[in-house]
Amino acid sequence: MFANRRAILVKKSQDLSAAALDVLLTYLQNPSPTTCLIFQGEKIDQRKKFFVEIKKSDGLVEFKRPYENQLGAFIREEIKACGKRIDPAAADLLAYMVGNNLQELASQIEKVVTYCGGRDSILMDDIKAVVSDTKVDTVFELADAVGEKDPTKAMRTLYTILRDGEAPLMLLAMLARHFRQLWRVRELMDRRVSSAEIGKSAGINPYFLKKVMDQARNYRTAELKVIFERLLELDSALKTSGGKPAALLERFTMEVCGK
Repeated sequence: MFANRRAILVKKSQDLSAAALDVLLTYLQNPSPTTCLIFQGEKIDQRKKFFVEIKKSDGLVEFKRPYENQLGAFIREEIKACGKRIDPAAADLLAYMVGNNLQELASQIEKVVTYCGGRDSILMDDIKAVVSDTKVDTVFELADAVGEKDPTKAMRTLYTILRDGEAPLMLLAMLARHFRQLWRVRELMDRRVSSAEIGKSAGINPYFLKKVMDQARNYRTAELKVIFERLLELDSALKTSGGKPAALLERFTMEVCGK
């Protein structure tokens, strides 16, 4: 109250009707100098005249979650800003455990930096000591449980993730990524490629390589092909059918674990 400027946030602006956008387009041409008007939306149609006009005035900002191969640079910069440095393997572990949610990643980095106190370097053991206990029941744990064909652990983790509101399609994407990795490693193992070459070819950090190779031994190539057929069916079902996502994911998880 009584501020010189007023901020107004319009959520889900991608759902605004064409008529509403026409009215607002007129406003864009002569906006109130005392108002900061913010339109927030997902997958907006940047071809629409309204958003084109915003883009012309440099008012359109896109916030993308970074890809996995970009997380290392983000972690190093955040750590450097705190006056410390981090071991490359420790940075990989942190990115693997937290994922590309930058708010969560920044929070975990702050915890690790505080934990290290006066030490300049952050090591693998520091990440394990602080982050591992705070990220229980993650999508990565679900992928590992399925890779290990552990139905009890997999179902328990799945229920926790769904209870916490994780998007089913995001879960599916992460499972597909994990099985792509297992398939690649399995093919290389069948060709009797060395462990070092497998890690290099599949882009797997040495810290995680043994675990991934152990999981790959649980699946034959033909079996992985069937799993990818099921992943495609599940993707289609989640996007088009009236079935319950939880039930569809439960069935897939149990089938993959051999139950």
